[in-house]
Amino acid sequence: MSFASSAGGRSADSSSQEGRGRGRVLIPTIAVIVALIILLVIFTGFYTDFLWFESVDNSAVFTTALGIRIGLFLAFGVIMGLAIGASMVIAYRTRPMQRIRTPEQMSLERYRGGLEPLRRPLAFIIPAALGALGGISAAAEWRSWSMWRNQEPFGQVDPQFGQDIGFYMFSYPWLRFLLGFGFAMVLLALLAAAIVHYLYGGIRLQLPGPRVSDAAQTQISILLGLFCLLKAAAYWLDRFGLALKNEDLVQGFTGLKYRAINALLPAKSILIVIALICALLFFVNAFRRSWPVAGSALALLVVSALVIGGIYPAIVQQFQVRPN
Repeated sequence: MSFASSAGGRSADSSSQEGRGRGRVLIPTIAVIVALIILLVIFTGFYTDFLWFESVDNSAVFTTALGIRIGLFLAFGVIMGLAIGASMVIAYRTRPMQRIRTPEQMSLERYRGGLEPLRRPLAFIIPAALGALGGISAAAEWRSWSMWRNQEPFGQVDPQFGQDIGFYMFSYPWLRFLLGFGFAMVLLALLAAAIVHYLYGGIRLQLPGPRVSDAAQTQISILLGLFCLLKAAAYWLDRFGLALKNEDLVQGFTGLKYRAINALLPAKSILIVIALICALLFFVNAFRRSWPVAGSALALLVVSALVIGGIYPAIVQQFQVRPN
C-alpha cells in the first residue's frame, strides 16, 4: 500500500517535471515563430520599397532611409527593452524573502511555483518583445528624425514664443515622438514592476501586514515621479502645439487665438508647476513613505487637468469668444 502511494507520488512528480519541461520548450518556440512572422512581414515591405526605388534609379535613397530605420530600431528597441527588463529584475531581486501566510499569498504561491521554470525565459522574452515594438515605432519616425537632424532655420520667428518657424516644422514632431515613447516606456516599466511585486509579495491586497513593501514603494514612487516629469514636459510642449491648431471657429486660420492666449497658455503653465510638484513629492515618497501626500498631489494634477485645462478654457470659449 505504501509502495503504491510512493509510486503514485513519483509518477505525479515526473508528470509535473515533464509538464514544466514542455513549458520551457513551448514558450521559446512560440516566440521564435512569432518573431519569424514579424520579420517576414517587415522584409516583404522593405523589398517592395527597394524594387520601387530601384525602378526609378534612386536605390541610394532607399539605402540611406533603411540605415536610419535600422539605427532607430536598434537604439530605441534596446532602450525600451533595457528599461522594462531592469524594472522586472529590480522588482524580483527586492522581493520579500519572508511572506505573511494569507489566503492571497497561498494562492499566489501556486502561480509562483508554476512560473519558476519559465521565469528566466520570460524575463528575456517580454522585454525583448516590447523593445521590438518600441523599435518598430521609432523606425516609423525616420522622416521626423531626419528632418530634426538636418534642420535649417527659416529666419522668421513666431510672435508669441519667439521660436524660429523651423522649430515647428523640424523639431516639434520629433519631440512629440520622444515624449510619447517616454510615456510608453515608463508606463510599461511601471506595469511590469507592479505585476512582479504583486506576484512575489511586494504588493499585498489582504491584511495583516503592510500592503506595499519598502522596496516596492521606492521603485513605484520613482517611476511615478518620472511619469510626472514627462507630464510637465508634455504640458510645456503643448504650449507650442497651440500655434499649430486650426480651430473650426475660424476656418483657415492657424495660430494662437483669444482662448489659447488668455486661457490655455496660463492653464498649461499652472499644470507644469503642479506636475513638477507631484514629481518632487513622489521622489520624496520613495524614501519618506508618505503615500497620502503623494496620492493627494496626483489627484490634484488630475483634477487640475480637467478643471484648469479643460473646463475653464471651454467656459472662456463659450461665453467670451463665441458671443463676439
